[in-house]
Amino acid sequence: MSELLNKQICLALNKNWMSLDFRTIKKAVSDITSINPQTGEPPFMFLDLTFAQNEDGTYDTNQLLDARPVSVEVWIGLPIRSCDLSINCGKYELRAPTIIVATNYDKVNERKPKFSPEAVRERDNHRCVVTGRALTPDEGDLGHDIARTKGGRKTWTNIGYMDRRLNRLMGTKSFEEMGWGHVRAKLKEPKGSKVLITADQIKHPSQIHFLARN
Repeated sequence: MSELLNKQICLALNKNWMSLDFRTIKKAVSDITSINPQTGEPPFMFLDLTFAQNEDGTYDTNQLLDARPVSVEVWIGLPIRSCDLSINCGKYELRAPTIIVATNYDKVNERKPKFSPEAVRERDNHRCVVTGRALTPDEGDLGHDIARTKGGRKTWTNIGYMDRRLNRLMGTKSFEEMGWGHVRAKLKEPKGSKVLITADQIKHPSQIHFLARN
């Protein structure tokens, strides 16, 4: 039993049923049986899935008929079917959680872009942050709001892609000092991209209905 409990095969979904991560069954059991002191609710609920049944009594996990989050009290009374994993608790067995759903958490994991000259150019759409003109690689340069000689750092909020001629004209002045105060609003860290678990990462057949398709 300990081997199954420590396997990282349970899919966790946010409250909108978007994938978050995989966690061990042991952690999933803890998540659905604990109580959030702020809300008085468990942070996650067990997801009970109903599948179409074949003539031989087995279940077709490709045909999902219903899905419902259930409480701990309901979960411990669920029967163990041929398509389920089970946890042996001595005198009785429990259906092992392979999918759990957050009760209040609605965010998704994000991948933040790493700062680099190319990432700055991508953020600024290869256009000059001062004039908005599209630039060729030979025309563009990275301009600092606070010059390096004045302690300016290589950060999203201090660097913009700009016309090389304007960057030379700028010297060690700031965008504000050049009369280009509108540029500062463009110097932001790009939004992260959503990181969703894809179908090729499936750990249990029941999870296919909740994973992003490639």
